Amino acid sequence: MLCLQDDEYLASLQADREKELKAREEAEVRLIEEQAANCVHYISVLWVDNHWKNVTFGASLIAKEDYKNFKWLINTFRDAMGRAPTCVIKDQCPAIKKAVLLNWVGTKHRLCMWHIMNKLPSKIGPKRATNKVFMSKLKSVIYSDQSTPTEFEEGWSAVMSEYKLQDNNWLAAMFRRRRTWIPAYYSDIEMAGLLRTTSRSESSNSFFQHFHERGDTLVEFYSSFESAMDKQRIRTVEDEKNSRKTPRFETPLQIEKDAAQLYT
Repeated sequence: MLCLQDDEYLASLQADREKELKAREEAEVRLIEEQAANCVHYISVLWVDNHWKNVTFGASLIAKEDYKNFKWLINTFRDAMGRAPTCVIKDQCPAIKKAVLLNWVGTKHRLCMWHIMNKLPSKIGPKRATNKVFMSKLKSVIYSDQSTPTEFEEGWSAVMSEYKLQDNNWLAAMFRRRRTWIPAYYSDIEMAGLLRTTSRSESSNSFFQHFHERGDTLVEFYSSFESAMDKQRIRTVEDEKNSRKTPRFETPLQIEKDAAQLYT
């Protein structure tokens, strides 16, 4: 009889503990949902000037990264600029892809190589990702804008065979999508050099992170954004002034003087 009472008591304690854990989990879920509901996403539209520096053409805060919001964003940008861009670089977000395809008809869209290569270590494993010889061979195939599509495909196949990666599903998927991110397939686009630059998104994110902190209010964020834009504008003016100055010549040759007149 005593044993039966002890069992019932222990079962009651266990049930109470399970209820408490469940209540905690539900509270944590509600907190996460509340935080997500109060979060907004910062989206910027970038270009590069003739000094190879980022220029922010536009920026927006959206409540959710879905098709509806991206449609509003890109159409508002198009109306402000007077036309849609001839080419846009984006990440692999399906909502952005749909918005661009349906609303910027005729605009070529390419995937950002920085985002793709950022995912590589998690897809091939840390051991291979830290193999300098392997990474050097892979990058020489991927980044070359002098290769033809055939040369790229042969180089890719050779690297995959050498390191036995033919069965890697992610690499196979990225190869099938090669026309959207490999420079060999868009040599006809004037901004091909920009598309293959891997640090463009990273440098932009790093630049803005110096001006705001997670949890800032909208007023604080806007003030920080204006400060960032002021710094960007000042830098652009300084670059333009410096480009008009005559550089110090290393030789008395006329060709150096001519080059100084022709190039910024």
